[in-house]
Amino acid sequence: MVRRRRHSDVILAVNLRRQDSQYLRTIFTGLPWKLASVATLTQGVRQAKSQSVPVIVCELDFQDGNWKLLLDEVSRLAKPPRLIVASRFADERLWAEVLNLGGHDVLITPFDADEVHRVVSYAVDSWYFQVDAKAECG
Repeated sequence: MVRRRRHSDVILAVNLRRQDSQYLRTIFTGLPWKLASVATLTQGVRQAKSQSVPVIVCELDFQDGNWKLLLDEVSRLAKPPRLIVASRFADERLWAEVLNLGGHDVLITPFDADEVHRVVSYAVDSWYFQVDAKAECG
């Protein structure tokens, strides 16, 4: 049984630049998810632990860590969210590193609305597929 996406799904933005966060919020007004934003790795991990979050979109670096540390922390959760790294300097090397370390994808900033929709949709679907598969096995 595959669960359908819910309009209450929260996508978590961690430490995005102000203009990127504002534009992402604008993009999300036409999409089936809510956007929550936090400024630090610590806040992001806390939010992911307290609320079921299918996807996190984050910058490369934070004042208290970086995307790799965030990925490491959230990958320990019972329902680990998909991690999407956002960067102005996205290239094949970053994309390969993100995928090789267990991240979901990379989005180039400034964001393209169609690309955000495509990448986040796929990440949410992938998260539900894994959550549903674990539920069926356990």
